[in-house]
Amino acid sequence: MPCAAPLGRPLLPNPASAPPSPPPPPPAPPPVCRYDVMLDDELRPWLLEVNHSPSFCIDSPLDQAIKEQLILDTLELVRGLGRTRACAAHV
Repeated sequence: MPCAAPLGRPLLPNPASAPPSPPPPPPAPPPVCRYDVMLDDELRPWLLEVNHSPSFCIDSPLDQAIKEQLILDTLELVRGLGRTRACAAHV
């Protein structure tokens, strides 16, 4: 025989008296991949490798020097490409 709730008590809890549910977890960040590419003497790109979880940590002074220079070189390259495109648009 099924059990019944004691008299005067509802079988289901009142939603108003239930504790609030925790907020949903934040969405996961998009995956970051690093593509190592080398340009040959004719500026053709050659894919060397794809890193699915590149390290953003700095583990040594040499690591810091390499990553800082990489960022500076990348920004300079992007800035130069922007100038090249702007010049080409005016020709």
